[in-house]
Amino acid sequence: SAYMGYAMQLYARKHDMLFHVLAAPEALEANPFFYYPPKNKQNFVFKNRNGETISVPYDQIKIFNAEIPFIRLREILPFIHGPEAMKYEDLVEMTQKEINKVFAPQLIIKKQERTIDVKWREKIWTIKLKPIDLAFYLYMLQEKSIINSKNNEHEDKITEIYLEIRPDVDREDKLTLPDYTYKGLIDSRARINRKIKEKIKFEKMQRFIIIHSRQTDRIASYSVDLPQDFSADFIQIN
Repeated sequence: SAYMGYAMQLYARKHDMLFHVLAAPEALEANPFFYYPPKNKQNFVFKNRNGETISVPYDQIKIFNAEIPFIRLREILPFIHGPEAMKYEDLVEMTQKEINKVFAPQLIIKKQERTIDVKWREKIWTIKLKPIDLAFYLYMLQEKSIINSKNNEHEDKITEIYLEIRPDVDREDKLTLPDYTYKGLIDSRARINRKIKEKIKFEKMQRFIIIHSRQTDRIASYSVDLPQDFSADFIQIN
């Protein structure tokens, strides 16, 4: 019955209904041999779990159809209408991704103001970042996840984004360029997350925006926990 409920949530049309069949008296509910009142209108006789003989008078036997309300997801899940069969585990995973989009915020990055506007429903949070951190955050939105290792493989790419934000900086003057080495990214991530948490106290919203880390001895895996197929409609860069 649980899987029937899940299937109805995913596939039921607007007019489809779900019912649970109830039997009275209560003793009949858990009886595996009771399906319907006897045709001969005789008492229904059975043994309970204790081995006692129970006789239920025919005129006391009642059958009810109780409608079970459920959430219909068919119209908001585009993959439901595909031609190919899907495994239950895949359906659950893809459905969760679609639901996550409902809670995901819209991000408006303003390079000149060096701010990130986080819009969710009627609420707007404005987070101001230093150019060094805004460039790294823009890179994270672009890549979704990176490995921060001591080979500093992301340094040049993030520096290019930084120079777009700070065109007044001389790219040839290495002393004026920010630190995007292994240690530099660790520090930048900490500053970004601190700014986000100072502005946004809603933890469920924080998890979409902060830069998550999984640390080992020599490398760190960084990620922004936006939906995997997060569309451009949710991220606007000015």
